[in-house]
Amino acid sequence: MDKIIPYFIAAALSILAYWLFIPAKHRRLFLLFCSLLFVSTYSILYALYFLFNCLVIFYSGLAINRQPGFGKKILRCVIVWLLGNLIFFKICTSQRSLWEALSGREFISILFPVGLSYIVFRMVHYLVEIHRKNIQPVAFTDFANYVLFFPTFLAGPIEKIQNFYQQPEDAVEFNNQKFNYGLFRIIIGVLKKAFIADTLIRLSMPVFLSCGLFPKATVIFCIYALAFGVFFDFAAYTDIAIGVSALFGYSIMENFNKPYLQKNVALFWRSWHISLYCWLRDYLFFSFAGTQASIFKLYAGILLTLLASILWHSLTPGFFILGLYYGLGLVIWQLFQKLKQRSLRIKCFFSQRWLDPLAVFLTISFISFGLVFIFVDIAYSIDIIKHLFT
Repeated sequence: MDKIIPYFIAAALSILAYWLFIPAKHRRLFLLFCSLLFVSTYSILYALYFLFNCLVIFYSGLAINRQPGFGKKILRCVIVWLLGNLIFFKICTSQRSLWEALSGREFISILFPVGLSYIVFRMVHYLVEIHRKNIQPVAFTDFANYVLFFPTFLAGPIEKIQNFYQQPEDAVEFNNQKFNYGLFRIIIGVLKKAFIADTLIRLSMPVFLSCGLFPKATVIFCIYALAFGVFFDFAAYTDIAIGVSALFGYSIMENFNKPYLQKNVALFWRSWHISLYCWLRDYLFFSFAGTQASIFKLYAGILLTLLASILWHSLTPGFFILGLYYGLGLVIWQLFQKLKQRSLRIKCFFSQRWLDPLAVFLTISFISFGLVFIFVDIAYSIDIIKHLFT
């Protein structure tokens, strides 16, 4: 919750100035200034670093648009630069990086620039869409404001620039209904975070660290409690981001669609962190597998995409295991779909409505049991598995 304090301070002051004192034609520039000020509360070096990358990506976008012949080469170079930055900082700031796990040597410790993950994905989106001729380059102020928009700076969503800039023309005048909606979402987000997410996670962790002292039923209950704690924690930040954005007149996409009520893992991933799912689908999966992929490429693309989506959070052994676990689960589900297509009897049986609650429960269970790997060390995770199944 410590990150929310400077977030709300910046939001409250800037909202008052935004509507009361700043002319409509200067509001985007004002929002950019507020975003840079917000980043500076963490570190002035972060602000300078992000500004430098904004300049690099902005002029790269102009070059891609003006020189189509070299556009693909420029795009590849800049994407390598951006993802290289992201991977470097992820490795440097992981508590137990893959480098340390494989080599047994300590790696240099560098603080991760707050918000970098979401910023890199927005920048890649902007360049790829220019290269595909879906958008035209925008002014630097507009681009930097989109990338650094502080309501979505810490936890997304990864809004598309086309959606982001279709709105301000309608947001010139203060909208009381949208403002009230924003306040409502902020309150809901704070309640989810403070009273549900933190409580569930706090109660679960001691059980995982001393699982042998508790009955199996208690450990299983805490596994489900942890899963719901993770959901409410992430959903809370999304509520706050959507709410603060609405106070500035911006409508930001929803990031969750009842993921724990979905009947299979494929539907779950389409409903969980929707903006990240869409980004990975459009720019990783389709780039790797294409639209007419072979069976091998299809399943390899699914595994690669799920692994990338999990390692995006942290490059640690626990997240790597979780990525393989979720990726293989989705591959097995797709193989099961092929089996249903070949057998009408199997398809009819599993299409019965009375099986839906069981399908929802199995989906929640599959997701929940995997999350243990990223909240405790591998050794503790193995102890939990042994405790439950021996």
